[in-house]
Amino acid sequence: MTTSEPPERPGRPRSDAASRLAALLAEIETSDVAPAAPSPPRPDPAITVPIPVVTDAAPTVDDPAPPPAPLPRPAPVAPARPEPPPLPPAPPVDPLAASEIVTVGTPDPPVAVAYGRAGLGAGPVGGSGLRRRPPVPVSQPTDPTTGEPAAVGAVPVVSGAVLAGAAVGVDGATAGGPAAETEAPILHPSPLMAVPRRWSRVRAVAFGLAVTLLAVSVPALGYAGSRAILHSRSGQLEDERNNPSAPGYAALVDPTPTALLVQRSPSGEPEALTLLALGHQDSGGSVLFIPLDTVLVHPAIFIDRLRTAYAKAGYHSFVTQVGRLLNEGFGSVIDVSDAQWAKLVAPVAPLAIVNPYPVIVGSVTFPAGPLSLAADQVAPYLNALAPGHDDLDRMARHRLVWQAWLKAVAASHAAETVPAVPAGLAPFIETLAAGSAQLATLAVTPSATTAPDGASTFQVDPHEMNTQLTDAIPSPVSPGLGDRFSVRVLNGASGTAIPTGVTQRLVFVGAQLNAIGNAARFGQKVTRIEYHDPNRLKTAQAVKYVLGGDISYNPTSTDTVDLVVTLGQQTIDRVAADPGSGGGGAGG
Repeated sequence: MTTSEPPERPGRPRSDAASRLAALLAEIETSDVAPAAPSPPRPDPAITVPIPVVTDAAPTVDDPAPPPAPLPRPAPVAPARPEPPPLPPAPPVDPLAASEIVTVGTPDPPVAVAYGRAGLGAGPVGGSGLRRRPPVPVSQPTDPTTGEPAAVGAVPVVSGAVLAGAAVGVDGATAGGPAAETEAPILHPSPLMAVPRRWSRVRAVAFGLAVTLLAVSVPALGYAGSRAILHSRSGQLEDERNNPSAPGYAALVDPTPTALLVQRSPSGEPEALTLLALGHQDSGGSVLFIPLDTVLVHPAIFIDRLRTAYAKAGYHSFVTQVGRLLNEGFGSVIDVSDAQWAKLVAPVAPLAIVNPYPVIVGSVTFPAGPLSLAADQVAPYLNALAPGHDDLDRMARHRLVWQAWLKAVAASHAAETVPAVPAGLAPFIETLAAGSAQLATLAVTPSATTAPDGASTFQVDPHEMNTQLTDAIPSPVSPGLGDRFSVRVLNGASGTAIPTGVTQRLVFVGAQLNAIGNAARFGQKVTRIEYHDPNRLKTAQAVKYVLGGDISYNPTSTDTVDLVVTLGQQTIDRVAADPGSGGGGAGG
């Protein structure tokens, strides 16, 4: 009998098992009777394998072929490693006890692939991936187009999974060719070799949620911070203990609003300096006139006073020297020209003053006595230096003009009493005019000698200047790093407000008030002055001189301020009895 065998795969010797399968397939094709049975599961059209039929006795050509016994569907065979050794002859197959596992090649470890109605599994033999199912009978399939039993030679090829290459069908076609007409489950080589799609989706969803939470947290944190800032009042950001009389209360201290007004000549040189400070009240403040020929605290060669600081070192150095002279930082520096002066006073001009002595400006003479200054005459009058008079006399005339201007602004009902030119000056003028404004010239005295260029100069009186500035600027800012020492003042005696005399004395000796509040416990009798930087010993001694108390050195402190002053009842009582801003000690 002539049989057709599937072509051998090139480069791979045929095993004994393959020869037996080919003989069985040949007998199936020559069989006259095919048993009717339900159609098998639809195989995968992409991969095909031959269907072996195993019987107890092989039929001959003369005898009619008995119906084939029910056999389990053979599982797809994983290809062996390249050029495996031949397998030993297989024992007879018992259809009822046959396993659905077929292994080919040398197991290291062998891969098992099992069919089953509930699914399939693959994994090393004997491992958790191995699943065995009862054998499934193999019957003749039907024609998928007509529903009739298919001819023997047209039996659809049952597809299987071949792990390393395409399977060969009974007609010699490879998977995906003409013989691949039915579908079969897609098999994975191993559960460990493929990531379930469900877990990929879970990870993707988890990652998306994490990104979403991060994106939502950023504006949430920003909102919380903005709420903390917006709920602060007057520059005081309070903590959760917002009761000023409770232990542990603390609040930041607002710096006093200040501005340095620089009056410039038509050529751009400074002609006058005026310090504006608003204090802590809603209205009023201080105006302090500073002579340009005031000698510097630390003069240098050819730079001996404020005027020469600008001429020799420039505008920035000039402003810096003013801050060092006063030991004050400025909230803003505002330049005003002659033309801007005219615009500033135009809404309330003319200004009525009493001129103390005749002043000549070019061809114009301002006589002594009552005088009415037009808007365009204000700047020339302020800049002029009359013969026989020094800069202190000129500062006196500045004070007259400012008094008249603030008075006119307070009495005006115009919609725009102070123009917004130059920028930033109008709020100061309106606040000063709305209350009580203190106008004064910086506490200086004429120098005993003249400057090298023959100009008259002035020396500051440190004690009087500190008194002026302490009254004008209750909460100053250091003009530079280390020029003023930072301090936090706590009431250790009771929950009452810290007396103004205490803060004035601290400012007088060079303090910058960073925070005020209450100690964690009340009842303290003696003031404690604590410092952690050994270079601040003299600073602590200066504070003790004006407040009294005990000095404590704490080198392990990590506080951000230079000194922490915890007031005792003795200091509070003595300051209340003598509210002056400095001079002598306050005792214990």
